[in-house]
Order: sequence, then C-alpha cells, then structure tokens
Amino acid sequence: MLSSGYLSKNVASLGADLKKGGYSRRNIHWRILLSRRAWDEGLSPPLTGIYLAVTPSLAPQALIPKYAPFYRSREALKDGMTLMSKSTALYDVAVEPDFASPLWSPLLWPAGHTNLPPTFFQICGADLPRDEALIYERQLRLEHGTKTGVIVYPGLPHIFWYNYSSHTAAKKYVDDTRFALGWLLGRES
Repeated sequence: MLSSGYLSKNVASLGADLKKGGYSRRNIHWRILLSRRAWDEGLSPPLTGIYLAVTPSLAPQALIPKYAPFYRSREALKDGMTLMSKSTALYDVAVEPDFASPLWSPLLWPAGHTNLPPTFFQICGADLPRDEALIYERQLRLEHGTKTGVIVYPGLPHIFWYNYSSHTAAKKYVDDTRFALGWLLGRES
C-alpha cells in the first residue's frame, strides 16, 4: 500500500497534484486513517479538508461509555437491506482486527481530534455505521471546534446510490457530493 508520505514525496513522478482532491467510494475506513495520519505527520502541503461518506469510526467491540447513549444503529439496523450484522461478523472473522486499535476505531485516535481541517459527512440514515458517523461528526464539531458539513439520507441503506442507482435519491447523492467537495474547497455555490 502506498503511504501518504510516499505520495507527497513522489508527486511529480506520479503525475499528481496535491492541491486537488480526489474521491472514491471504496475503503472509506482507509480514508479516515490516511487523512488522520497525514494530518498528524504534517503532510506538505497540508490537508485542507476531509470528505467522508459511510463512516465506520468505532467498532461496537470498542464502544466506550461516553458514546453508548448515541450508539444505537448497530442493533436497530442489524438486519439492514444492504449491510447486515451477519455480514460484518463474517468480515471480522476473516480480517481478525484489533477492535480497540485506533486503526480500526479511529474515533479513539490517540492524538485526539483537535485542529482537524473542515470535514464533510454524507450519512445513510438506515446504515449500520450511521451512529458512528454522527458521533464522529459531533465529536469534531462540538468538542474540537472543527467546521463540519453533514447531509443525512433518512431511511436509505448502506451505499444506496450504488446498490439502488435508479432511485431518485441516487442523483441527489451525486449532486450532494459535488456540493460537499465544493464546500471543502470553499466553493459552496
């Protein structure tokens, strides 16, 4: 796997431009980790914003009492339309993660969450990790003063725009993603 440090040092040979962002719906978990690591290590040029959709940020096995009152979606939506607790349990058996590690539960990041760049969340309202995203956004905004943007899609399941691409909300999601990226770049209109 290429590290953010390698990428920043080899920009020219890779034909990249660090002043331009990028987006992929895949491996959102890694986006959180790489952005946190880049921020902590002082990547140059620095991150100017973080875009997060479908944000798994706290494994249920690592739940701490502080977040318990807000952490209900894993149980309430365990038999979801596209992502079920049975699926995540199989994944956990295959991967054998260290649930208490901040590499698996970034909400527990040891350096905390102070002074992060603006962060935009798009959250599926009927998704297993819904509450993790809401908790993470709340933590950034209320406890650390991070500028955040949030769009929640009530009643819509995990990556609905991909699984149900003909649904009217899928087009809205694409338009909202454009808005989110513009917001992060300071071009909100």
